[in-house]
Amino acid sequence: FCPRLASALVGTEPARTKSSSFPHTRNPRSRRSPASRRAAAARARAHASAPGPAIACPCPRESQARPRQTLPPLTPRFSARPTATPDPARLRPDCDIRPRASGPRRPLVEAVRLVVNSGSFHKPSRGSSRGRHGDTGAKPRHFLAPCRVKKNPHQHKCTSARRSKNVKNATKFWICEQVKDWLMEDSRVGPKELQWRIKDKYKVQLPYKRVFDGKCLAQTELFGSWDSSFDNLFRFKKEVERSCPGSSVVIDHHTIEGKIRFNRLFFAMKPFIDGFLNGCRPYLAIDSTFLTGRFREQLACAVAVDGHNWMYPVAVGVIDSETNENWSWFMHRLRDAIGTPKGLAICTDAGAAVMEGVKEVFPTAEHRECMLHLVMNFKKRYSGKIFDDHLWAAAYSWSPYFFEKH
Repeated sequence: FCPRLASALVGTEPARTKSSSFPHTRNPRSRRSPASRRAAAARARAHASAPGPAIACPCPRESQARPRQTLPPLTPRFSARPTATPDPARLRPDCDIRPRASGPRRPLVEAVRLVVNSGSFHKPSRGSSRGRHGDTGAKPRHFLAPCRVKKNPHQHKCTSARRSKNVKNATKFWICEQVKDWLMEDSRVGPKELQWRIKDKYKVQLPYKRVFDGKCLAQTELFGSWDSSFDNLFRFKKEVERSCPGSSVVIDHHTIEGKIRFNRLFFAMKPFIDGFLNGCRPYLAIDSTFLTGRFREQLACAVAVDGHNWMYPVAVGVIDSETNENWSWFMHRLRDAIGTPKGLAICTDAGAAVMEGVKEVFPTAEHRECMLHLVMNFKKRYSGKIFDDHLWAAAYSWSPYFFEKH
């Protein structure tokens, strides 16, 4: 009997001799018992006697001694391990699948993943007497795999489960309709606050840019566009002069590339001018602050103090920056509105431009420096208890006696 022919029939390899080119390869037949080998040889002889296609014996010596026989095509009993992932329906939870050199790199992980996705798998009965891989013939039981979603790492951005990624229905036009009431109550509310309010009310997380566009659209519908506001400046001037004669509204503009552009503005109402000249001390505090809207310019103010020591606005203006030209223009418009009252005192900060404008337009007025800026300059060189207790007290004194005391 040829051992190589028997191995070809049963799907095994014959034992290699020590002269083999692979001496380290283990013989799979060495694990089989003598009874198993005798049964395999008997099956090989039974198949050899049946008619079938001609199979040449791989052994030259045996091929010369025996004639060729025709054998039917047979499926080997012990087939090679499959390269694909095992069927999850036949997978047991206690089955040990070790990775091989060929096939999937992580077969156990792939098999468990298939079992979890299928939702059930077989569980062997307890009374197995043939080992953990034995089959007792009992009907397998099915049960659900213990899978539980504890946390969803993805952020939910819309109320509809049919949408994905972006909230396409919440456009800037929809946002415009939702934020109109909030802007009517407070027009200074920002896009970030509107974004939080929409999320709290509608449970929708929207991008900042889309909320900003919706707010701009709502402001345009409620208050008009920026271009139309500049176009209405001369209508505003005409209406103020018609309804309140004696008021001063001056609009300065320049021409750029054939188009008229806004430059500066001065505005003083007639009642405020009369109130300052007839009921307030001849004292004016002049300064400017930054505008934080769409156009980054500066708001210049001339403020007096009334009989209750409250601030009394006299005139306001809009300039692009604190330059000598702008402050000189503002001082000339202020002198045209209020004139030069007797004993006028003007208080400013230590800015060179505004101080030059006061010296040029109001040469006879008493010029004082702001106490806050004066204290900040003192603190650069002096400190101590005497400085803290007497400086502000001397500034707030109303008579020469208390002033000399401190």
